Amino acid sequence: MTRALREIADPRYRWFHQLALAASLILVLITVVRTHDVSWGQRLTQAWYQLFIVAWFMLASYLVRTVGFREVVRFWLMGFFTVIFLTYLTTKPMRSLLGTGNLQSGVWVPLAEELIKVLPLIAWTTIMRPKFRHGTLSDFWLLGLATGAAFSFHEDLLYGRLASSGFGDGIREMLFPTTFDTGSQYVIVHSGWTALAAIGVGVIALYRHRWWGWAGGTLLLAVPVLDHGAANWRGSDFLSTVTGDGQLAGWLLLISAPVVILHDAAVGRWATRRDHSFPPARIRAELTALSEPGVDRKVVGLLWSQRYRRLRTAVFADLYRTRVRGGPIGDRREAVRQLAVTARHAGKKVDRRLAAGGRSAERRDG
Repeated sequence: MTRALREIADPRYRWFHQLALAASLILVLITVVRTHDVSWGQRLTQAWYQLFIVAWFMLASYLVRTVGFREVVRFWLMGFFTVIFLTYLTTKPMRSLLGTGNLQSGVWVPLAEELIKVLPLIAWTTIMRPKFRHGTLSDFWLLGLATGAAFSFHEDLLYGRLASSGFGDGIREMLFPTTFDTGSQYVIVHSGWTALAAIGVGVIALYRHRWWGWAGGTLLLAVPVLDHGAANWRGSDFLSTVTGDGQLAGWLLLISAPVVILHDAAVGRWATRRDHSFPPARIRAELTALSEPGVDRKVVGLLWSQRYRRLRTAVFADLYRTRVRGGPIGDRREAVRQLAVTARHAGKKVDRRLAAGGRSAERRDG
């Protein structure tokens, strides 16, 4: 049981990483408790709505993600603390300059908030990204949703409200209870806006050497800004007409979930056809791990199988990105070694020489 607990904590993270995560979660609780007249019913309901969306998407994207629940929590915390603080720094001074009219609430606030909310995603896929690994579009969708959900949670906490309509009869309302339906306007709120914008970041990151990558990514970034602006605008129906009273963003959010999963599955098949060193990560292997005797063996086997799947997906996603660009893939021996070591921990049969940094990625890819 001791080994199982150690693996759940994940030995790849140092003690100060674990401490920082625990301290951040405690600070969230302190922030909620110290908020004036907090409604625990609203906050627990909102948390349930957000967890529901995260749960079904994590399940649906299980085979194509490179991130786990810990990373989702980390981005939620960034949305709750860092993003909300940065937006305050940029919007409060402009309120004094522009006033409280449409130029402030309908133009500057949507532009500033939607761009700031994707900054963690931009950092994650650039300066924070390990070499020769890349996130999938499903990762961007999920982490963007988590960031926006946290922003919405903190904002609703400050306003003492719950800007969510909950579960309804339609497919969108069943899958996205965080959305807000006024009857005349459908609003996907911050979680949906940031999920769409995050896909835009992901498309640009993967396909930035193609003109359509920039065009598609920019469009996905623009839709949340326009939809947010339409939700805040007062005195004119122009933006509401352009965005279809929120219906454009609402349907785009719904469609985007299966689309990014199908895209990532196609990328995985592309890479698997070109690789014969690392076996595909199958659900069967994880079920086999759960059938092992003893809690330790079950937990350790399952966690290492999941780590192998996510690392393999990240390494192959980066290989795909490089091949789409048309450039050389470089010396990937260290990435191969890390993947081979993880594969062996997961009980996969791989060449032992790969774990020692044997063959180069150039030979493997050839």
